[in-house]
Amino acid sequence: MKQGLTSSRVAALSSMLLLTIAAIGFDVVQTKRVRDRYRREVLQTLGMMRTSMTYILDEPVKTATSVALAIAAQDQLTPAEFQTLVAGFIKPYRDVIGLDWLEGLSQQQSYRRTANLDLPGITKIPDQLTAEPIAKPDGDGYWLQIVAPVNVGSGTATQAVILMADLQGVIDRSNFAQNFANFDYLLQDPQNSATRDLPLIGQAEVFNQRPVSGDIKFGNQIWQLSAVPKSGWDIVPESRSLTRFLSVLLIIGTGSMVWLVLEIPRWQQTAIQRSVADLERREQYYRSIVEKANTIIIRLSETGTIELLNQCAHNVFGLDAQTAIGQDMASVLIAPDRAYLLKESLRNSLRNGYDDREIDCVRGSGETAWIDWSFKALHDREGQTVGVIATGLDVTQRRQREQALQSSEAQLKRLIQAMNDAIFVLDRAGTYKQVAATRTSLVDDPEELIGKTVIEVLGDEFGVHVLSQLRACIDHNQTLEFEYSVTVNQQNRWLDAMASPLGDGLAVLVVRDVSQRHSAEDELRQAKAELEARVAARAGEIHDANKNLQREVVERMQIEDALRQSEEREREKATQLETTIQELKRTQAQLIQTEKMSSLGQLAAGMAHEINNPVNFIHGNIRPIRDYTNDLLELIELFHQEYPDSTDAIEDFIDEIDFEFLREDLNKALDSMQSGTERIRSIIKSLQNFARLDETGMKRADLLEGLNSSLAMLRSRFKGNSKRPPIDVVSELNKLPPVMCYPSQINQVIINVLDNAIDAIEERYSDPTLTPSEPPQITIRTQMLDDDRVCISIADNANGMPPEMVERIFNPFFTTKPVGQGTGLGLSVAYQSIHENHDGQLLCQSIAGKGTEFQIVLPIVNREKTRIQQSVDSIPNTAPNIGEVNDDIAEAD
Repeated sequence: MKQGLTSSRVAALSSMLLLTIAAIGFDVVQTKRVRDRYRREVLQTLGMMRTSMTYILDEPVKTATSVALAIAAQDQLTPAEFQTLVAGFIKPYRDVIGLDWLEGLSQQQSYRRTANLDLPGITKIPDQLTAEPIAKPDGDGYWLQIVAPVNVGSGTATQAVILMADLQGVIDRSNFAQNFANFDYLLQDPQNSATRDLPLIGQAEVFNQRPVSGDIKFGNQIWQLSAVPKSGWDIVPESRSLTRFLSVLLIIGTGSMVWLVLEIPRWQQTAIQRSVADLERREQYYRSIVEKANTIIIRLSETGTIELLNQCAHNVFGLDAQTAIGQDMASVLIAPDRAYLLKESLRNSLRNGYDDREIDCVRGSGETAWIDWSFKALHDREGQTVGVIATGLDVTQRRQREQALQSSEAQLKRLIQAMNDAIFVLDRAGTYKQVAATRTSLVDDPEELIGKTVIEVLGDEFGVHVLSQLRACIDHNQTLEFEYSVTVNQQNRWLDAMASPLGDGLAVLVVRDVSQRHSAEDELRQAKAELEARVAARAGEIHDANKNLQREVVERMQIEDALRQSEEREREKATQLETTIQELKRTQAQLIQTEKMSSLGQLAAGMAHEINNPVNFIHGNIRPIRDYTNDLLELIELFHQEYPDSTDAIEDFIDEIDFEFLREDLNKALDSMQSGTERIRSIIKSLQNFARLDETGMKRADLLEGLNSSLAMLRSRFKGNSKRPPIDVVSELNKLPPVMCYPSQINQVIINVLDNAIDAIEERYSDPTLTPSEPPQITIRTQMLDDDRVCISIADNANGMPPEMVERIFNPFFTTKPVGQGTGLGLSVAYQSIHENHDGQLLCQSIAGKGTEFQIVLPIVNREKTRIQQSVDSIPNTAPNIGEVNDDIAEAD
């Protein structure tokens, strides 16, 4: 034991010594690397300084050249013209102190920014532009003297322009010192030894600090720019202290770890064995829990393949675990037409972490089983997704009970709607809580009664009577029958009412119109009074009176029979009138929507035609323009090759317009214009397709073409605005066969449904109390339901609707939008078009808080309507429709 401890300590000390040597070497290498990188950065900055300084010194050179060219272009210049010309050129440059115009070394004209300023002259007019520094008379810095010859004709120049600028002022105006404030720099003329003691710009001490240097060329001068960082060259890495501290920790830690590794390997092996045993025990424990659970548990891969399922899943679906493992869950448990629900849940769980959904599955026996699934993503310790765990509850019995309850409720609702009596639900205060939709004519608008009291509706006299009967019914929990009168459409009607308690302080009131019976009773009472008067008046004529009495009785019986027949006729007339009103409402709604879509189609056709001409003109001329441009560029290139020595003016203009960039960017601009015109032509094609909405007649049509045209018409509404982000349109469009239909009506239905989906999303984002967790999205799917039907599904992820609102969504003039924003005609017309004109189905499924889905189901061939349409099409019609005329015009253009 003692010998083992000694060996471990020696090994630990040896490892610590080696790490110490390595840490020292790393510190040396790191310091050298940082200093080398710092020097490279200084060299890069020097390059930037040279470029900036060259640009700064070129400005007065270009100014002198421009003045010389301007003077050469003038025949004669008066002093005033010269002053105006020079002031215009040097106005932006406050560092230019003077300019002289010489002819044969004689001063012709001069310009001074400061009066009485004596500037040095020259002894010879050079053949090319020269620039040299001249020390100021007071010894405080340098002037920059630039001599530009004026070449009026050929031969040696006899005229020149001398421009004098304050060298320090030129540098100060460009903010050179501020831009490179972290550096000390020096500008000198290497050919002039005097500039070492008195540099042109900067500090002479820079030579003693190992500067980096570079040449600057402008005019005929080659100057040298030297720079050093103000912080000096001796820098150390910023992380040296941290690195040394970490190195000490690493050395100590490594020595300790070496000692532990050599000292306690047996302890580690024992701990590993205990951990393995504990993991095996836990795995067995959790496996038994999964197998004994009463919940369906299935582990899936990311692609939906079954990896594990428990005994409960075997019992519910009748699956063998060995057979099911490795197969796709959608193909084993779910019908093919519902497999997309499972795939969507898998995507949501992998993207969001979880997803809950009820899906109708298939047992091994072929029966349908409704399962409430919960999908949750599985992650490893690194957070990577490794699969999905699906847990489910068998809710088939609950689903069957719900369907039975819904069927019973629908049957009861139809029974109530077939009644001629009015049915109200009121509370003890006489407030109308519900009004049943029956065939009665006593109530014009049931919605207007909700929230009102019987006194407000019936008045004080009969309202108080009805209220007292309601309270007696509720307080004593017994059914009461009574009569009262009410005025409907300026007619006094007698009503027979029966009040029955409902509990919770409510009562149901069933009201029947007995006005005709009351009228008959009044007539009978009047006839009886007349009869008694006649009997009293003819007391002496008993025999005649008896005969008259018999005759009156017969007449009374005839009157009663006539009254009963009249009541039956009036009831039939009321039924016919209600049916007629409903038909008129539907016809009116369809006419309004048809007229609106027809006007919109004409407008779209006109816009497409008006835009098509200029767009075709632009699109057709882009290729010739491209050819002409390329020819001109080739001509310029040929000129450049044949005449390589161009003038300074041409070279300056080429630099000013950046000719190389212009040549590259011109083709890009033409490509962009061509892409834009092609995009406009695509939009025009959609407008022309939309303009055919007024075509009549049933024909075979491509539904995908109409769907794409509708999406193009609504593209602007999909874009984002200040209230909501852009709407993501997810298209899952499967190819569909041509469908025999009215294309204009189908396109109108699609636009109405899409428009409602966009309005629902905007309403969701306009509510400040809601914070949508998912981006706005509209999903469009097309699929074949069977051999003779197709389906277009349009779903949104807005707020959805409650069931009671879904039941009324297709009623005429019913809308969920605020007052003034919806007419309630769109879905009503769409429902009538699909069901009556196409023998199809328009279905709505909505879940409050999750969204709404509309399904348009159409038969591929409607044989009866096709036969009728063929008979209509056989009638000659010489008038072309709008779409055909527009196509002819577009082709002619």
